[in-house]
Amino acid sequence: MKYARFITFGIITFAIIICCAQVIYGQECLSCHQKPITVKLADGSEKSIQVNVEVLDGSVHAKLDCADCHTEKGDLPHPRNIVTKKCQDCHIKESTLYKNSVHSQLKESGETRAACTNCHGVHEAKSLDYIKHPEYKKLILETCNKCHVSIFNVYSLSVHGKAIKNNILDAPVCTDCHGEHAIAEIASAESKVSKAKLPKTCSACHDQEKLVQKYNMPGKRFETYYDSYHGIINKYGESFVANCASCHGAHKILPSSDPKSTINVNNLSVTCGKCHPNANANFTRGKVHVRATKNVSFGVYLVRQFYTWFILILMILFISHITADIVRAVKKKRRSS
Repeated sequence: MKYARFITFGIITFAIIICCAQVIYGQECLSCHQKPITVKLADGSEKSIQVNVEVLDGSVHAKLDCADCHTEKGDLPHPRNIVTKKCQDCHIKESTLYKNSVHSQLKESGETRAACTNCHGVHEAKSLDYIKHPEYKKLILETCNKCHVSIFNVYSLSVHGKAIKNNILDAPVCTDCHGEHAIAEIASAESKVSKAKLPKTCSACHDQEKLVQKYNMPGKRFETYYDSYHGIINKYGESFVANCASCHGAHKILPSSDPKSTINVNNLSVTCGKCHPNANANFTRGKVHVRATKNVSFGVYLVRQFYTWFILILMILFISHITADIVRAVKKKRRSS
């Protein structure tokens, strides 16, 4: 017991010393780096370095010490090439997903790509809990807008973009549709917005009964699409048929009441005409998302009810006929024996 107390005391003392050393070291760094400093990089260019202490304190990395990332402090003045720890050294799962993403693969072609710090920032990296913050989705849009300006401008005019602007944060932003670290090319089968997977991605919101009721949206979009010719063919892996984006658009999605909407009654001939060259006003009169209910599509409801009962009665008759035939055969065999 006597030695146990000494060991415990030693561990606590060591932990206190380490913590104090980290605080002292951090304060030593901030004594210079919380002020604007212009440094010359190895390629001859200049960069302003300043650590915003308030931002850093609100970061997920606030609990870390400077040396946890900047592993070689070096003498003063610092050498030009200070070794910095890589994000993947700690964030293994995320870096693996990112490695196979479109943002990472752009590196091979020599184009500008998005690295971890381009999206998450450096000292201001947010914690996972920030996803619950009211400004989270707006921050996503601001981040993606750094590179995807033209797409952002189009999205801003859409029903989704206007909803976010009006603080309706149930509306989707970039990551809701494209994903986060594993963003793939649209043409890739792995992409959440590929022709095969897009209906399922859209259904994440448009088949949620809670959201449908809350915003008075048409329901059963996913189910009724897959019941249609387009949906059935898409389900079996054929990507040439129309999906959600083919009719509604991708980023500039507008309600059918909007004259600029691709599904506005006056624009349907053009929209359908992309696949059906001879589409006219009569061609577009039929409904796409057909729900077999009395109030929505009485004709379809009637036909479906007829065939449901017809097939059921037919099956009962077949089973009755086969049962009667078996009974008759058994009785005949008994008489003959």
